[in-house]
Order: sequence, then C-alpha cells, then structure tokens
Amino acid sequence: MDNSPYHYTESGLENIYLKNGFIISNDPVYGNGVSIVGMKSLHKVIGDSLANLSRILTGKEFRYLRIELDLSQKSLGRMLGVTDQTIARWEKDEVLLPQSNDLLLRAIYKETIDGCGKISTLIEQLTDIDQQSTMQLFLEENEHQWSMAS
Repeated sequence: MDNSPYHYTESGLENIYLKNGFIISNDPVYGNGVSIVGMKSLHKVIGDSLANLSRILTGKEFRYLRIELDLSQKSLGRMLGVTDQTIARWEKDEVLLPQSNDLLLRAIYKETIDGCGKISTLIEQLTDIDQQSTMQLFLEENEHQWSMAS
C-alpha cells in the first residue's frame, strides 16, 4: 500500500496535500478515482487556515474563500464596492489585492462560517447607502438629544 500524501489540486490551490482521509480506486471501466472522507470538514480547515494567514491572500486563495462562501464575483464585488471584473483580476493575480478588501473577505468568511453574518450584512447596507445618489436624513430633536426621525 502506498503511503504517499495525495496532492489535492481539486481545491484550486497548489499547496494542499492530504496525509490520509482519502481512498484511491482503480476501476477497469472508469479508471482512477479518489474518494475523500469528510469533504465539508476538509474545506472548512482549508478556509480557516487561509483566513488566519499573516500575509495578503494570493488570487487563488481569495477565490477559494469566495467560492466557499458561495458568492459570485458580481455579488462579492457588490459587497466590496468594486466590479466583478476587479474581483476577476484579483483572483488571476493581475492586480494587487488591496489589504482592506483582503481583510474584509476574511472577516466575512469567519463570520459566515461561525454562523452569524453580521459583517456581511453591515457591508451590504453600507454599499447600498454609498450607491444612493442623494441621501436625505431626517433628524429630530427631543430634550436636547438628536436622533433619526421615525
């Protein structure tokens, strides 16, 4: 039996190797195949590792987190206030990923994986406000305290 690690290129990343948790089969009709145990858990560990890196993500790493979040380039671009083409350029490493967008994607990933997407909701609300051409605020004063008018 071969104890070599499996190079998990299906993740879209070049540097992922599995020491165990996989079965390589050879079917006479279909050829070689690989079964991986606990795929969801595996992808979470990869995502967590990427989200905790101490450097800016590469384009492929950025893409991995976006896909794990099940976001299209367009929807992520809307959240980050950029076009889908900008997201594509970051993912292809054609343009340097700004640190602020790198950190935002990591924060969205961590919040979403932990089950409370407050950051992504806040970002969407702020993006909606930014995209409004004219914004009117109605304020009211009550006993020397100002607040949003109801």
